[in-house]
Amino acid sequence: MAPISQSVSGPVGIYSLVDSFVKIPDGKDRILQLLNLSGLLSISLAFFNVLPIPGLDGGRLFFIILEGVIGRKINQRVEGYIHAVGMALLIGLIILITF
Repeated sequence: MAPISQSVSGPVGIYSLVDSFVKIPDGKDRILQLLNLSGLLSISLAFFNVLPIPGLDGGRLFFIILEGVIGRKINQRVEGYIHAVGMALLIGLIILITF
């Protein structure tokens, strides 16, 4: 099994992968590889977006379900702070993965 640092890629890694696909001499194979990559990126993004992490759609869905379970609204200010911290952590993760 490969280390996670070799199996996770940020924007720079995706760019280098697309660059290698563009250099494929066969046009049909090049287009198929690019379509496969775009489909994989789309599915990965959709899955990641619904995770219950504050700042993502799944985080918002988590708060909606939580409000339904406890029967009252969460303080908007508290929820805003939680989403802000979640987004800051996500941006930090993006920077970490990029380098």
